[in-house]
Amino acid sequence: MQGTGRRGVLGALGGALATAGCATTPSESSTGTTPHAAVGSKQFTANRLLGWMTFETLLARGSVDPVNRMGTGGTDETWRALVDGDVHCYWEYTGTAWRDILGRDERFGDADALYDAVVDALADRDVAVAARGGYDNAYVLYARRAWVDRTGIETLDELFSWLADGNDDVRVAITEHFKQRQDGWSALLDHYDLDPDGRERLAARTTFVEPLVTYDLLASGAADVGLGYATNPNVVALDVVALEDDHRFFPPYQPILLVDETAASAAAVLETTDSLGRALDDAAVLRELTARVAFDDESPRTVAREHLREVGVL
Repeated sequence: MQGTGRRGVLGALGGALATAGCATTPSESSTGTTPHAAVGSKQFTANRLLGWMTFETLLARGSVDPVNRMGTGGTDETWRALVDGDVHCYWEYTGTAWRDILGRDERFGDADALYDAVVDALADRDVAVAARGGYDNAYVLYARRAWVDRTGIETLDELFSWLADGNDDVRVAITEHFKQRQDGWSALLDHYDLDPDGRERLAARTTFVEPLVTYDLLASGAADVGLGYATNPNVVALDVVALEDDHRFFPPYQPILLVDETAASAAAVLETTDSLGRALDDAAVLRELTARVAFDDESPRTVAREHLREVGVL
C-alpha cells in the first residue's frame, strides 16, 4: 500500500471513531484565525499522558490552538481518526506502527533502523513524525526477584535453556492476547529454539490470563514469571526483574508523535513539539507518572504539565 497517500488507506482499517473523551471545553476550542490542532490519544493512561504533554506544549507556545481529543480509541480507531482528519496528532509506537498500521512483518532489533523505516513508510501516507521518545514500551517478561535469586536466571536465553535442560520449577502467566498473536507466545518459543520436551513442560506450568491479572499473580507469588509492558505502573510496587530479551525477539516500541501533514496546523505542530522527545527518555519515569494517575487519582493533564516543567520543556 505504499504510495497510496492518506485517502487510499481509508478502507484498510475497520471500526468507527470512538467518541469517548472527545468533548471540548471552551478553553480548549479553536478561536480566531489561529489554526486548531486536535490532539488525540489512545485510551490507556500512559498514552493519555503523552497526549496531554503535547496539548500543554502547544498551548504554551501559542502557535496553534490545541483541542482535546484524548481517549480517541484503540490503535485502529485512533489511526483512522488521524487519517480522516478528526485528530491532527497523536502518539503511536514504532513497533505498533510497523506491524499493525503499515502491515509489515520484517523484524528490527535496532530501534534506529525501525524508526527510519517507519518514518519513510508513513511519509507515503501524508503522515509526519514530529517527535520521538527515547524509552521503549516493549513487551517484557518480568520475574519475581526471589525466583531470580534462586535460579540465577536474568535473560530469556537463560530461561529457555534452563527449560531445555529439563527444569520446570517456574510458574508463568501470559496474557490471552499475546497467546493469540501471530507474533506472540508461540513465535517467542520458536525464536528461542525451545525443544518440544521443554515446551511440554512449560505448557503445564503456564496460565493464560487477562493483562492486569499477570501483575496480580506476580504480586501474590502465584506466578514466578509474567508478561507485561515496560511502562505499566503496576510494576512500580513489585519486586521484579525484567528478563533481558538477549536474542531481540520483541521489536522496539518507542513513542512517536504522528502528525497529519494535510492539516492547517501541521507545520506549527511539527515545529512546536520537536522538543518533547527529551521528556520521554526513561521508561521508569513514565511508570512513575502513570502510577500517579492510575493509583493516586491525579489529573493526567496536571501530571503531564508538571513533568514538562521539571525537564525544561515548559
